[in-house]
Amino acid sequence: MATKLQPAPRQAEIVRLRGLVETQHRQLRLLRDEGTLPVADAVTAAFPSTCAKPNLTPAAATRLVEQSAARLALLETPLGAALQAPWPQRHPAIPVLRPSPGLAAYALRNLPDLPNVVFALFLRPPGDIGAAIERVLAEQQAGEPFLPVFLTNHSDFTPLREQRLAFEYFPFTLDDAAPPPEPRWSAYFQATLEFTLRRWGVRQVVLL
Repeated sequence: MATKLQPAPRQAEIVRLRGLVETQHRQLRLLRDEGTLPVADAVTAAFPSTCAKPNLTPAAATRLVEQSAARLALLETPLGAALQAPWPQRHPAIPVLRPSPGLAAYALRNLPDLPNVVFALFLRPPGDIGAAIERVLAEQQAGEPFLPVFLTNHSDFTPLREQRLAFEYFPFTLDDAAPPPEPRWSAYFQATLEFTLRRWGVRQVVLL
């Protein structure tokens, strides 16, 4: 007698939790829109900083991003693969993640083989973040479709959360008068960014 396959317990639990989170987000948006939820109770406040953030000039931030992309391109050549593979160990393969297309293009969620594109908001002041995101979403729907991933150094994630967009946080502050970044922090930043690019399956970052 044939039996209907049941989802694995772990998968079923993930589906259940995802449904609960989506329901909570809908309820919070409804309460906020109706004015029954005080602004102080909304889950939009930035987390307090517990340590000092490094300061970078826009030129230094741009240079670190470009160097990370160049290093990653080198590592993906046969020579780079040989240099980073210590014998006899092998580095584990990093699976490529598939981000949400965002609420504005939610119909794209089931289309296969859409490319991921990583956008950095590092050079944008807080007041321009919303407009920069809207331009990306307009391009997503006007041209060839893609799945956006945003990199941000701003601790207020509200514009990204409201659109259900994938993002990653890099804690630093832009300062035109900042000294050159410390070598250890630069190496950490580049290694983190390279891992991020490999995780999303891309080689380049689009600086907005």
